[in-house]
Amino acid sequence: MMNISEMDQALFDERIQNNKETCIIVFTKESCNVCRKLEPIVDKLAAEYTAENKPVQFYHMDVLQPDARKIFKSWKLVGVPQTVFIREGEYVDALPGALNEAILRKEIDALINPKESFVDRLKGLFK
Repeated sequence: MMNISEMDQALFDERIQNNKETCIIVFTKESCNVCRKLEPIVDKLAAEYTAENKPVQFYHMDVLQPDARKIFKSWKLVGVPQTVFIREGEYVDALPGALNEAILRKEIDALINPKESFVDRLKGLFK
């Protein structure tokens, strides 16, 4: 994946935990056919969002690597591929499987342009 950076524990700590980055992390493994179908879609979107200077980064982690496995398990994810959405350093959601471009684009746009939900507004009343 040319437009997606490989991530390890050190980069995760720096970018996600310390810098509170907004990003997409795609967890795959080499032997996964479904993962291979997802990778070019994510790569294309990474190139587009980077070219447009959108405030989101794209990362890849191979679940067979110890660092990736540790993070993968900490979020209680099961199966690959998993596309994880992080906003300002906080886990937002994960979607499993080979997602199509339209779904990914919608989720990424929602990640970088969040709209406050009705439930969020209600919670704000009780703070």
